Amino acid sequence: MDLEKTEELTVSKVKRTLSVILEYANSLALTDLEGNRDKLKGWKRFSTGMAQYYCVEGHEANCDDIIVEKYTSPFERMLEGNREALQGTEREKVSDEIKEEAIDGINRYREDMLMENVPGYETDIETCSSLIEELSEWSRHVEEQQMMGM
Repeated sequence: MDLEKTEELTVSKVKRTLSVILEYANSLALTDLEGNRDKLKGWKRFSTGMAQYYCVEGHEANCDDIIVEKYTSPFERMLEGNREALQGTEREKVSDEIKEEAIDGINRYREDMLMENVPGYETDIETCSSLIEELSEWSRHVEEQQMMGM
């Protein structure tokens, strides 16, 4: 596989990972915004950083503006209490497979930052660990609800 194809595949996976984070964050905002406000603020910064790290919107001059629109603004709308914060955003139906892929994507981001060993990544590395834990718990919770509903 050539480098361009590999980058395209990575970007696609990162976009799905960011979509899962947005979906989960929105579910927390809808159930307990005040109790999750600090977490959502951290995830807003984290998601923006992850999108920039992998250049998910390309390398053009306006790519940061696109990242803000797609990955930062939805968090801002959530934090404002907008119950339709994700309206108009590109989203996929979140399945167990997509959640697992998101966990893998977050873990890869963590590993990439650890490999670079650059000061300043500590907060995102910690956020990776907590997000992986929360998304895993979310998956288990959804599975339990589905089993009880059967």
